[in-house]
Amino acid sequence: MSKRSPYPARPATRPDPLAGFLNKALQLHQQGQLAEAEQLYSYILGKQAGHFDALHMLGVARLQRQQTASGVELIEAALRIRPQAADAWNNLGNGQLQLGQQAAALASFEQAIALAPTDANAHYNRGLAFAGLGEHAAALAAFDAALAQQPRHAEAHNARGNALRKLQRFNEAQQAYAAALALRPRFADALNNLGLLRAAQGDYTTALTHYAEALALRSSYPEALNNRGNALRELGQHAAALESFTQALALRPHYPEALNNRGNTQLAMQQAEAALADFDAALAQREDYADALNNKGLALAALSRWEAALACYEQALQHKADYPEALNNRGNALSALGRHLDAIDSFDRAYQLRADYIDALNNAASTLLDLRRPTEAIALIEQVLAKAPAHQAAQSNLALARCQQARFAEALEIYDRLLAETPDDHELLCARGTPLAALHRYDEAFDSYQRALALRPDYASAHNNLGVTCTLLGRHDQALQHYQQALAVAPEHAGAQLNVSVTDLLHGNWEAGFARYAWRWRHRNSEAPLQLPCPQWTGAEALQGRRIILWSEQGLGDTLLSSRFVADVAARGAEVILAVQAPLVSLLRSQAGAAEVLARDDRLPVADFHCPLMSLPAALGVRLESLPRIDAHLAAPAERQHYWQQQLGGRAGLKVGLCVSGNAKQANNHNRSMPLAQLAALLDCPADFYLIQKDLPASDEAWLAAHPQIHDLRAHLHDFAETAAIMQALDLVISVDTSVAHLAGALGRPVWIMLSYAADWRYLLDRRDSPWFPSARLYRQSRPGDWDTLVSELASDLHSHAQA
Repeated sequence: MSKRSPYPARPATRPDPLAGFLNKALQLHQQGQLAEAEQLYSYILGKQAGHFDALHMLGVARLQRQQTASGVELIEAALRIRPQAADAWNNLGNGQLQLGQQAAALASFEQAIALAPTDANAHYNRGLAFAGLGEHAAALAAFDAALAQQPRHAEAHNARGNALRKLQRFNEAQQAYAAALALRPRFADALNNLGLLRAAQGDYTTALTHYAEALALRSSYPEALNNRGNALRELGQHAAALESFTQALALRPHYPEALNNRGNTQLAMQQAEAALADFDAALAQREDYADALNNKGLALAALSRWEAALACYEQALQHKADYPEALNNRGNALSALGRHLDAIDSFDRAYQLRADYIDALNNAASTLLDLRRPTEAIALIEQVLAKAPAHQAAQSNLALARCQQARFAEALEIYDRLLAETPDDHELLCARGTPLAALHRYDEAFDSYQRALALRPDYASAHNNLGVTCTLLGRHDQALQHYQQALAVAPEHAGAQLNVSVTDLLHGNWEAGFARYAWRWRHRNSEAPLQLPCPQWTGAEALQGRRIILWSEQGLGDTLLSSRFVADVAARGAEVILAVQAPLVSLLRSQAGAAEVLARDDRLPVADFHCPLMSLPAALGVRLESLPRIDAHLAAPAERQHYWQQQLGGRAGLKVGLCVSGNAKQANNHNRSMPLAQLAALLDCPADFYLIQKDLPASDEAWLAAHPQIHDLRAHLHDFAETAAIMQALDLVISVDTSVAHLAGALGRPVWIMLSYAADWRYLLDRRDSPWFPSARLYRQSRPGDWDTLVSELASDLHSHAQA
């Protein structure tokens, strides 16, 4: 800590009739009897309102009594009488520093130096003003100027050390503090600052020694106690750190920095509510305290209060626009809220401010992974690893990216390498279970999750992932137990809440399942909900004569599935505006009940209500037992149907559309999709086959080229209306669980759907039919990953169907 130079003991005075009173006032002032001195200064001013010395010294006394605004006002009045008084300019600058007006103080000190160039104190104080502005190089030059005038100025040596420390010139800083202590061996401030230097170098143990030395000289030293608390926190001695901050606050209750630091310690102890109280107390004392606002956001984030956390980061940035840590934390909150593109922008801004801020770069990669954009994420991860090859979080993200690319063996290799270095990392053990399960090494996946829980029994994500693995094996009762264990320790765990919902839906408990399905919005991997300036319809509000926007979410298949409910909403008297993904607009104009169909990204009209399409089952009270049978609720445009009937209708024999893989970004795509070659057994059937999926993995291209009996229609699949028209010219569609299957069902076309062992909740358990699509026949894997048996059964049925 640096101190400003002492106020002058006696100003230059002119002989006047009040000289005796002034001399007595100055004597009292020097003795520290400030109240008595102020009375005499006021008496003089009562006799002579424009008395320079009385105005000046009364202002100084007010500064010393922390009546800073009044003191500054009095010194400014004195300077209007005698603007050439260098000491008054110096004292005015000191008062302005107390008010946090560094720029104004700097101007005052420069005026003092212009009038008295050899005044070491004015140069010193000018350095303090530069330091307050964060201009540490300029501050260093000012302290050097002070020492050129007064080489034995211990305070200037000490402050010079602070500037050098801020400039990370640590060896020179140590020499400066040593010079200060050589001049004043019992200089507590220099010892305290020497502790800060050691802390900046990461040597917290030695820092504690210096803080102890400072406190031995001055036991009532709140700054040293605060700094001591920071060092103890860094050493993991949280209880001792809390005590040190509390001692500092007992000495100085108005100490927002100590409150902020105590809050950080409680946050490190996972006491988020207590931390929040400290950050609020700090902000009550200093509402523009950007660090406390940022840290309050972290506490709220720890409580999963993401909207409130985001607001704190935004406020911090209002007070400190170039605040990379707040921008990074803002990105994390936006990502948690599903606003992934905004999050990436925030991480990028943080990185632009600090080129060494690779954590922000890594967080941007994490968000790209939330969006299932692994190739772009890997490009950022490689930048992080180029600068910090041992960056564990980036390595872990690389493993996750490999999982999203279905390169599970590579992902597992990365996790195993990381665990060889840190075998007791519960997060890595939990993450490692994902590629193991994807590789059907389920026992090893269970073991990895159990090891994570042995290290941290309250690790909700491990309980949740155990449940997911049980679901993959069809052990749904066990899965539910694990989800409930996750919620017992973390009731706000969105993944576990959503998985309980899905388990209920899978078992046909649709009332409970759809009610809990709203947790999808709080899942990290969810998209951000559409922001519309009207309330969400819950089913309770009357819709007669009102306009409602029903908007798409999740995948294309979910829109095709849930658009059936548009007619039910329209039947309540509403004007329904349907806002969907652009490739579906033309097709969904055939949906009964839709007054208008727009692309979701279009400018949408004003409405009274809105509702996400997948929230309609909850709002409408849909139950499995009461779901109406709808044979078809969509149709291709008539002219396109006519065109494709002409193209395909004249062909003899069974016409079969094929689809074997879905959107690679879908989290379960590696389980639900299969190689095109897996359907080789079908080609022996007397039928014409047509590839009706728009995208095909590169690994399937060569096989397709070698089997010309499959007609490739990809070039014609401009949108879903075209695909629908093709389907309506086919006799049968055979598809894995993708939007193609949902489209066939919505059109009422015969469709055989090939399902993985752990099929999606929409297909329920053990059924061969679908309540959503009466034209569907379901084929299920008999064990995880076994497409061979399923395709063999389907080929047999297709032979029979072709010959019927």
